[in-house]
Amino acid sequence: MPRLKAAGIHFLISALAVALVIVGSLYFWYPGLQAYAAGLVTLLTILVLVDVILGPALTLIVFKPGKKSLKFDLGVIASIQLAALIFGVASIYQARPVYFAFVIDRFETVSAADLEASSLQDAAPEYQQLTRGGPKWVGVEMPRDKKVHEQVMMAAALHGTGPELLPRYYRPVEELLKDGVKRARPIVDLKQFNPEAVVEAKIAPHQSASVELVFFPLAGRDRDLTVLIDKQTGDIIEVVDLRPWKI
Repeated sequence: MPRLKAAGIHFLISALAVALVIVGSLYFWYPGLQAYAAGLVTLLTILVLVDVILGPALTLIVFKPGKKSLKFDLGVIASIQLAALIFGVASIYQARPVYFAFVIDRFETVSAADLEASSLQDAAPEYQQLTRGGPKWVGVEMPRDKKVHEQVMMAAALHGTGPELLPRYYRPVEELLKDGVKRARPIVDLKQFNPEAVVEAKIAPHQSASVELVFFPLAGRDRDLTVLIDKQTGDIIEVVDLRPWKI
């Protein structure tokens, strides 16, 4: 019973600490569906396994009233747990989405860890500081010089350094969507990858006589989402949890 009680208390303390991390992450860094797009679910799963499950389990194993090394053992467990929690929070912070970047015919999720400090120096002043309060929308204007354009696309194909990771090409998303909306896909395409009733329920709040909805895919870490767009204005309406393509 003393072991179970000690492990239970440890579990409650650990669960409270992780719960605070989850609430803070969702409120400050990953609001809305961004948690799925940026891979927060995977990071939190690891954090829960290490801090909420493993820590109390170790306490259950080592706890024995009167044991001479009990304080030392519990201190080691607590230290390891604290280090794991700090590392987890740092990882969550570095993986936070800072931009949803519009590139040709889709949006790409860009995290803080994706962007090198040196690449930010070449960007326009408004893109040199990374946001700490959730991702911003940005457009990526591809190089007009044909040779440079080919080099950028070749680097994306060979090294995975797509144009969304080059802040020097960032522009206000409104400017690129004015023309880019021509490449948006019709809502009917979503019904190929999602139940028709689900699609209708997601778009119903945004339908009206003055709005013609189209969409772009939003490529994420854990899950790909759908960005609803007003075809007439190019305005971003909402990110919805619908599959934008076949998985």
